[in-house]
Amino acid sequence: MRWTSAYDFPAVSEGKVIKDFVAQRSPAPASGFAFNTRRKIFEDVRVREALAMAFDFEWANANLFGKAYKRTCGYFSGSALSSRGKAADAAELAIIGADGLPPAYLDGSYELPVSDGSGRDRKVLRAAVGKLGEAGWVIKDGKLLNAAGEQFAFTLTITNKEQEKIALHFQNTLDQIGVKTDVRLVDAAQFASLQKTYDYDMIPATWFNSLSPGNEQKLYFGSAGKTTEGTRNYPGIADPKIDAAIEAMLAAKSRADFEAAVRAEDRLLVAGHYTIPFYDAGGQWVARWSHIGRPDNQPLPGFEATTLWKTP
Repeated sequence: MRWTSAYDFPAVSEGKVIKDFVAQRSPAPASGFAFNTRRKIFEDVRVREALAMAFDFEWANANLFGKAYKRTCGYFSGSALSSRGKAADAAELAIIGADGLPPAYLDGSYELPVSDGSGRDRKVLRAAVGKLGEAGWVIKDGKLLNAAGEQFAFTLTITNKEQEKIALHFQNTLDQIGVKTDVRLVDAAQFASLQKTYDYDMIPATWFNSLSPGNEQKLYFGSAGKTTEGTRNYPGIADPKIDAAIEAMLAAKSRADFEAAVRAEDRLLVAGHYTIPFYDAGGQWVARWSHIGRPDNQPLPGFEATTLWKTP
C-alpha cells in the first residue's frame, strides 16, 4: 500500500509535502467478489450471505492494505443515496413492501460481522456455518456437504496478482469451513470473454455509481441482464422489485422521490447478497507541496485539481 509505506521521504518529514485525506460525498465504487446466481450453487441467498460473512475483511485490511480501508456498505456507500443507517420511508416501502425485507435491511442497520482480524475468527465462522446449515449444508469429515453428499466447491476466476492476494486469503478462510475453492488466474482477454458470456462461478467486479444514476442501472442490475449477454449484471440479478425501483428512479419528478427510489434499490441489492463486498477509502489521498493551498470545503466528488492555488 504505497500511501502508508512509500511517502516517507525527507520532504514529508520536513513538512514540505503535506499528506491530505479528502473525504468525498459521492458514492464509493461498489466492488467485491460477485456470485453468479445463474449457477445452482449460488441460487440460495443464505449461501451467499454465509460466504460474505466468512470473508475476513479485517485480516485483509491489516495484512494486505495497511489498514487503509473500510468495508464498503452497499452500492452507493458514503453518499446521500446510501440506505445504510436510514430507515425506509413511505416512498421506499411502496416499492419494497412493508414486509418485503427483514427488519435490519428496512431500518438500515444491517452490517456484516466484524472479525477479530486473525483470519480464523471462530465466532464469525460458526455463524457462517450456521447460515449454511439453514440452506442444507453440513460439515462432515472436514468437508461442507449437501444432502447428496456433494462437497461445496466452486471456481473463483481472477485476472491479476492484486486480486490473487485477496482470492488466496478467501480460499484459505473457506477451507476452514470445508469449502473447496479453486482460484483460477486468466489473462485479460480470456477474462473479458468469460465475463461477457457469464461463464464463471465467481469473479471480482466493480460498479461505479454517481449521485445521478440513470439508465445504466438497468444494464447493471436489471432482470434482462440475467439472460442477455454483455451486460454488467454479473451476478445474474432478476428481481422484479429491483426493476421497479429502477423504473421509479427514472420516473421520479422530485429529488426526494428520486433518492427514495435509489435507496430502495440499494436496500434490495444489499439484502440480495449478490457480492462479497470489498472496501473503499471513503475519500482520496492527496499529497501536495506546502505552498499549494486547497479549499476547506471540497466539491461533492472529492479532490478537484482546478480548485488548488499557489500561496505566496
